[in-house]
Amino acid sequence: MEIGEPIGNWQVTVAGYRSTYGHVYRVQNQNQPTQTGLLLYLKPVTDREDFLDWFQQESETWLRLQHPGLLPVVDIGTWQDRAFVVYQDPPGESLDSRLRAGWRPTWQEVLPIAYGLVRTVRYLHHNSQLHAGWRGDNIYISATGELVLAEYGLQKLLGTTPVYDARALCQAAMISPQQAAGKSPTKRCDFYSLGVLLYTLTTGRPPFRATNLVEFIRQHGFVLPDRPNHYVPDLPDEVDYWLMRLLAKDPQHRPISASKLLQEFDQLWASLEARKLLPKKPAPTNEPEIVTDSAEQPALGSQVSFLPESARPPKTYRPLFSRPWVVIPAFLLVVGLLIAGFYRKRVGAEELYQAGLPLLQSNQPEDWESAWTLYFSKLEADYPGRYPNEVAAAKQKVQPLLELRRALGAAQLKKKSSNEPQRLYRTALKLYEGGNVTAARATWQRILLLFGSMPEYSAEIELCRLALDRTETPTVPAGEGVRLQQLTPVLERMHFLRGKGEQKAADEIQSALVALYQDDPDWPEIQKRLAFVPNANQNLPTP
Repeated sequence: MEIGEPIGNWQVTVAGYRSTYGHVYRVQNQNQPTQTGLLLYLKPVTDREDFLDWFQQESETWLRLQHPGLLPVVDIGTWQDRAFVVYQDPPGESLDSRLRAGWRPTWQEVLPIAYGLVRTVRYLHHNSQLHAGWRGDNIYISATGELVLAEYGLQKLLGTTPVYDARALCQAAMISPQQAAGKSPTKRCDFYSLGVLLYTLTTGRPPFRATNLVEFIRQHGFVLPDRPNHYVPDLPDEVDYWLMRLLAKDPQHRPISASKLLQEFDQLWASLEARKLLPKKPAPTNEPEIVTDSAEQPALGSQVSFLPESARPPKTYRPLFSRPWVVIPAFLLVVGLLIAGFYRKRVGAEELYQAGLPLLQSNQPEDWESAWTLYFSKLEADYPGRYPNEVAAAKQKVQPLLELRRALGAAQLKKKSSNEPQRLYRTALKLYEGGNVTAARATWQRILLLFGSMPEYSAEIELCRLALDRTETPTVPAGEGVRLQQLTPVLERMHFLRGKGEQKAADEIQSALVALYQDDPDWPEIQKRLAFVPNANQNLPTP
């Protein structure tokens, strides 16, 4: 439409813009030139032949809606096979314009705005109307700072047709997951869009950002937004939880009705007011009274379910063991355990000793610990007078490992190492537990040498000293003689072959010895005692 063209009794004075539902123009009443407004010229509807008559009947409700949070409808009608709606002049600039100008209210300023919006949505729903078309350019800011909604009720008449124009991203920024999936809007869709609006005002940024409609729909349907207090550190937990509840993907997790949403908000404000974070809640003005049905009143638990534990009223619980269905089975279980323990076959002292002895004679510290935990500790407890020397020897052997484990737990070394001495200590402990005592002690001594004078590593230094005190430098055990005797014929054969000039065969024996024993913790001692002379063509590990 061009400037000066008529639409019903209205004349276009300012060329408008394309909206979700049609075109918006600034108009003037031809019969009353002083009356101006915004005219929404709806796009044609072709899937219903009687749409214009049906629209005329259904939209009459909008003329009766009178609420300070709604932009009043002053006229409805049809023109050239299309319907139109005329709204009163907006009270101020649009929300989009204010946000682009850099407006960033504090959360204390957002909550009074939220209070007005919740009451507006409740009024709409009470009159069987949905908005379901929230956009920054159809929300206006009044002179008193309140937000005023326009284009309400249109989604119900025009269906769930997705946006087609350049303003698609504007509406997609506030679209609910259900509408994005092509489902019919419900009251809880309005709660989600309200949550997006309040999130944007509170944090200064929308919950999702995208450059195309498809990405917006994907994020609203499947991506969780950052919590508001991530961007506003001083935001109270109650407000953070309430906003995230409105933004729940599942509509069942949002409030069931606008009345309950308002009751939750009243509880939220009362909690913050009691903590001196907000002043007394302002009383609504020029607002029609809505009588809430008693069946819609929620229980106390549902009123404050969005609050953190610290803000919820205390709950009373019946003691668990005062309930018969708990006491009787527990009593029978205890009696059964006592009877089973009385008749349980007791393992004899000889069986415990014989089962634990092979583990104790192992070269692996883990086996020593298993021998003590599973067998020798029970032998000491159940049969104090049996095998006293063997029990004492087992305890003495496993004691260093147990003390090191306790020190490890005290230092919380199961967590990620926080410094280099702690990492090296853990490395040495793994060597010790793997049986490489020599390398473990050498590592602890080097940690003391490098970091012993640094007070910031005092805890790690004490651990290393404790480890050195509780472990001994390994000596060649009594059985090593047998080991050397078994290796001596091998050495003699190697020297014999070398003397005969069979260097290849001798080198193969030497290579096999190196491969088998160079990683042995006692390799230096074995090499020394065997008077092992390396081949000039082969580099051997040095002690």
